Amino acid sequence: MATCLAARFDRQKLPTKKFCDDMIELFQQPNSAKTPRRKFRGKRTYFRRVLTHARQFQLQVHDDAWWDYWHYHADWPGWGNASWKYRRSHLDVLGIVFQHCVAALVRYPKPFQTWILISGGDAGHDAVVVHTTNPNRDDFPYVPKDVRWGHPDIENLFGSMEMRAGTYAYEGNTDCCIYAPGVGVSLEGGTVFGN
Repeated sequence: MATCLAARFDRQKLPTKKFCDDMIELFQQPNSAKTPRRKFRGKRTYFRRVLTHARQFQLQVHDDAWWDYWHYHADWPGWGNASWKYRRSHLDVLGIVFQHCVAALVRYPKPFQTWILISGGDAGHDAVVVHTTNPNRDDFPYVPKDVRWGHPDIENLFGSMEMRAGTYAYEGNTDCCIYAPGVGVSLEGGTVFGN
C-alpha cells in the first residue's frame, strides 16, 4: 500500500531555486518574525521524525465519522518561515498526509472535502484539512471566496496526481488551497465527485 501511494505521489523534482522563485511570486518572503527564536539544531533528526510521522499517519474512517475542518500541521514550530527550503520539505510531508487521507476517505460513504492549505502568513499554519457535514455547524461544503484558480507551478508541486490550486487574500496575506479534482466534493462550487 505504501509503495502504491508513493508511486501515485511521486512529486516532481523541481530544483529548490525554481521552487523558491515560484513561491516568491505568489507569496512574500518567508516570515522571519514567526521563525522560532532558537538555532535550528538537529535538522536531519527533526525532518526524519516529521517524515516518519507522516508515513505512519492513518485517518480513522468509519461510517459515523465526521470532521469539522480537522487539520494536520507538519510544521508546528514554524521552521518553514526561516527558509523556502525548510518549507518545501514540510509541504512534501503534507503531500504524503494528503495521500493517506485520500486513500482512507475513498471508503467513506458520505460526501467529504480534503485539501492542502498553504498559509501566506505563517508556515506553521500550512495544513491538510478534512471537512464533512457535522453536528457543530451547517457549513458543508466549504467554498472559499474570491479565489483565483489555476497555478500550474503549485499544482505540479505534488507530483503525478492531478491537483488544482487557488489563491485568495486572507488577513492581509495570500493563502493557497490545493485539492484533487475527482476526490470528494470540489472546492470550486461544491460539485460532488465520486460518492
